[in-house]
Amino acid sequence: MKRLILSILIASSFASADGYETIKEKSYGDRWAFTVSEVKIGCEMGLPVVFIRGDNSAYGLTGFSAKAVGRGIDSIWGDNPMLKGLKIDISPFINLALSHCSK
Repeated sequence: MKRLILSILIASSFASADGYETIKEKSYGDRWAFTVSEVKIGCEMGLPVVFIRGDNSAYGLTGFSAKAVGRGIDSIWGDNPMLKGLKIDISPFINLALSHCSK
């Protein structure tokens, strides 16, 4: 129940908060790590997260943030087409989200 409440609070504050950056697949090309074409990315409570407006959900980009938010990015994390069985490198997006923590 705590996770659900935390997810709702994060999603609602994330949807309206400043300090988040909208990023789009077309800007990243092959380096795009998500299965959706657009996300908001930032830092919530010191944790790197992405937010998808369409389903109003926050997704933790790291294990710790996934645990805090109640949802990890596995369901929206894209497969690496060059390396079967692996995912696209998410570290640039974690770093981008963390850059918003100091703002």
